[in-house]
Amino acid sequence: MYENIFDLYSDKILNLQLWALEGALIGLNYPEKTADGNYKSVEVSIDLGGNSIPSIILTGRMLVSASGNAAYQCIFSDGSYGYIWEDNASCWSKTNPENTDAVPVQNILNELIGFNQSILEGNLLCARIIEYCQDNGIALPANGRTDLYNLQLRLNTRNDKIKSSGYVEQIKEDQSPNFNTYNDALVSFMQNPGISGIGIIPVLVYVVVSAIVLAATAYLAIDVYKQLHAEAKADFGFSNDLTAQLVKFLPPDTYKQLLAENAANAKKAQDAIDAASGKSFMNTLKYIGVGILSVWAFDKFIINRNNK
Repeated sequence: MYENIFDLYSDKILNLQLWALEGALIGLNYPEKTADGNYKSVEVSIDLGGNSIPSIILTGRMLVSASGNAAYQCIFSDGSYGYIWEDNASCWSKTNPENTDAVPVQNILNELIGFNQSILEGNLLCARIIEYCQDNGIALPANGRTDLYNLQLRLNTRNDKIKSSGYVEQIKEDQSPNFNTYNDALVSFMQNPGISGIGIIPVLVYVVVSAIVLAATAYLAIDVYKQLHAEAKADFGFSNDLTAQLVKFLPPDTYKQLLAENAANAKKAQDAIDAASGKSFMNTLKYIGVGILSVWAFDKFIINRNNK
């Protein structure tokens, strides 16, 4: 939501959970841009008088004002959206001041969710490549279909385990923000993968994008999420390898068609490609395929600036 306003993205802060400290401020929905390129922002202070310390989850999306200050989009516990400014980030903690036991588990879960989201984006692109090659009579290796099918099957299973584990709350699912134009291609592939002995299975193109570990269950959850994290990390590598393998079968200018099909994301993807080191065909598709526009990533989350 509000992707046209928070038009930059960083996987380095995706699903990062922050807890409010004294002086924490938050805005609702999004700041209004002014004529000079800065922003008119109405922020409210966080009430720390309740039974638990309020927390937020960053979506990975951000905007930057003309003066260089960043606003980070977040999700509240009730599912609504807001934002915090970078120059107030020192009033937000990456660890829960009330219960530090749950923090390592939350970090594992956040990385697990991030891997799953990147794998989904890779799967979406691979499904579109397979569809393109099939429509244009381009032969692909048999393992390409099997690998994609198994990657998506394992992704679905991990996603279900996160939701049904009983160790999390405030679960939010969403589609890929960058490549949802390929949802139909992935669903169609999973329903008819063209693999002998495999029939139709239901598939959703939604993944968990945020979830908070229940502090009381952290000691039970850690082994479960460690195992899922290890599988997701391995699948992330397999997804990158599969994408690199399949794009070799595309005509050299086909990535332009892929960008055009993703018109809403085309400029961000193209800017990332141009800024990336090297401009080879493989580098181009690698950035599009795995959905990691790392040139936008901030090395540090807390960078104090004075003006919005």
